[in-house]
Amino acid sequence: MATNAGVRVTPAFAKNEISMIDDEKTHTKNAEGYRAKAAELAETVRTTRSLKQGSEARKSQKAYTTLADNEDWLAKNADKVT
Repeated sequence: MATNAGVRVTPAFAKNEISMIDDEKTHTKNAEGYRAKAAELAETVRTTRSLKQGSEARKSQKAYTTLADNEDWLAKNADKVT
């Protein structure tokens, strides 16, 4: 605990400890959701007739896939992240 002019300051995370197991589950669920959205967008890319819409869907698909990969990394490395 830090003191500041005689006032005790308690870090916020000391009160609300987060379980690493819950954190891993959350990241895993997020990754699954992002992968599902990427799959929907992949279908849009395959079925659209508009080049512009297909291009936008492809960019969004890549973004959601990257988000899913990041969530997977966070789930695997939750114990290393502060």
